[in-house]
Amino acid sequence: RPVLVELNTHGMLCRNASSRRAIPTATVVEKVSSFPYIPDFRKNRPGMEAGEPLDPASMSIAKELWLAASQSAIKTAKLLGDLGVQKSWPGWLLDAFSFVDAVITATDWVNFFSQRFHSSAQPEMQKLASLMMTAMATSGPPKYLKWGEWHLPFIKDEDRKSLSLDEQKKVSVARCARVSYSTHMGIRDVADDIALYHRLLSARPMHMSPFTHQAQPVNWRDSDGSIAYVAQFCGWEQFRKSIPGESGQPARGIYGTA
Repeated sequence: RPVLVELNTHGMLCRNASSRRAIPTATVVEKVSSFPYIPDFRKNRPGMEAGEPLDPASMSIAKELWLAASQSAIKTAKLLGDLGVQKSWPGWLLDAFSFVDAVITATDWVNFFSQRFHSSAQPEMQKLASLMMTAMATSGPPKYLKWGEWHLPFIKDEDRKSLSLDEQKKVSVARCARVSYSTHMGIRDVADDIALYHRLLSARPMHMSPFTHQAQPVNWRDSDGSIAYVAQFCGWEQFRKSIPGESGQPARGIYGTA
């Protein structure tokens, strides 16, 4: 989760991630107990950059101290949970030891990789950026879409065969939203997904972040002829942008007016 804080500084990335406000304390405790995050510690040195890795003996001690801290955090989180404290605060104690699931969509990755796949970046972020670059490089040739075709995360071939395009967009929104509090393993319930879509859309204010990952290509141009941006995307229009009032403001741009 500390790495997520650094990733969130990149405004061109649309993302949804596991939320400490949504996941029950007992679930987070179980995950941290069975699979805590343990850093690959490095030496301190002046400035922001980490130094070389610790020697084996120091590394062993550092990891023991880290695990001891995780056990203390787990114990305190359980006690707070037993008191009925809302799950956000026990979750804070477990942040340093927690992994996060996230779905991220973007058309521009150059700045992210130049910043985060760099020797001055946090080592964990360097590793994440390296894995992302490898995944993108080995995923095969990109699939080109035409106007009217949609990029829809979490939509499988069986969904395309059984659902209309409108239903596919709704299901994709819901499944992106579910990253906040659950995994994508096991059986998917299309009816539940569509019901969740409508809850997100009908909420006041609307919950729009899961609507930013679905997009269709557009050939809109700026005055100089270059491909236009629509929100964070270049050459693509987010599903969110087709929904009236998606920004939370009325047409005149003054909050609270008709």
